[in-house]
Amino acid sequence: MENARNVLNSSDDEACVLWQSAEECYKEAICPRGKLGSHDYFYWIDRAAEESCEHENRLDEDGHHAELRSRNMEVHRARKMKERHETGQNWVEFWVRALSNCPGGPTRFYPPAACSAARSIEGPPFEDIPRYLFRAVDSKGSGKTEDNILASTMSMLGNSEGSKVDILSLDTHSALEMLYNHLIKDCFGGSASDNLMSWSSSLMCVIQYAIWRSHIGSLSPAEVRICVIDAAIFPPGQFVRDLTLLKAFNNMELIEDQKEFFYFRLENPEYDNGEYLSKGVVNHRGRSCTFSLQDLIDGGLYKLYPEFGDTGFGGLWTNRVRDLRSSWDTERETTRQEIYDAFSMARICSGSFLSELDIAVLLLTFKNRKLQVPGKAHFPTIAA
Repeated sequence: MENARNVLNSSDDEACVLWQSAEECYKEAICPRGKLGSHDYFYWIDRAAEESCEHENRLDEDGHHAELRSRNMEVHRARKMKERHETGQNWVEFWVRALSNCPGGPTRFYPPAACSAARSIEGPPFEDIPRYLFRAVDSKGSGKTEDNILASTMSMLGNSEGSKVDILSLDTHSALEMLYNHLIKDCFGGSASDNLMSWSSSLMCVIQYAIWRSHIGSLSPAEVRICVIDAAIFPPGQFVRDLTLLKAFNNMELIEDQKEFFYFRLENPEYDNGEYLSKGVVNHRGRSCTFSLQDLIDGGLYKLYPEFGDTGFGGLWTNRVRDLRSSWDTERETTRQEIYDAFSMARICSGSFLSELDIAVLLLTFKNRKLQVPGKAHFPTIAA
């Protein structure tokens, strides 16, 4: 297949070729018109059925079996649709298992799994994933952080077999415990049973989190880095919204502490910071870029948003994000200087897939900014 061949031709790391090839095959299998989609298999079945139907029609004309044939056709059509769905599902599950079993390959969230909470998830939970997800990393964080991979604590401590198990395929109690314990854990530690990692679609939240980690963890701004990944390049199921899982498990039997936590997270949207979860190992080589908190500061973070530099709030995180979001909610004009400052930061932080314009726009959207009249909007010329 062309995509797998491209992996073989372009990869310079033999250890990654197997899972990268399987990942490309999985993408083609799950895509409605992908080259490995089950539609080609059904095409030839339908062709054979058409030929058989033509033969039956000739018999009907001779034997006057039209009414019986009509009833049989309805039963056959219902059976065919059910079998087609099951066969297509089995084909996708084959590639899910193949990808998961590859050394170094990702562990996906896959809802058609065993536990009752997974079956309660309505609709495809992997649609509308934001293109960019962010994660603050440093030497005191949980899990494993390297140039090419981010790994959960479970993966880091050598339980590679356990880290390959989809949380949605665990029994309900075990899955609930893992989710709950991850979401309430100490941000400077992790349990060997934790196979989850947190990301956020909010760059503003992650910047304040990086400031908080620097302050609380006694880390220099240069030691706290922000990893940006292009989620669109990853296969469906690599990331899932925390609220999707919270809603699914909220219908289960919870102890009192869990009930209170789930209620707080689901009923207080002002604390929703766009959290997403991944599992096991995330191979982000060629699909990410990183920069440090110091890079942002050097680029003009405190000039564009002086509030981030207020040392009196360095020890706050979620409450500070909530308060900043509220104070920046009033619509305002954007000055030319603010645009210059945003692009100045963007030059330092942009990467191979993340353009200066993307970063600048992300930074400017922290505040509710008044839009230009259609047709008159423009960006000023920025000196190199």
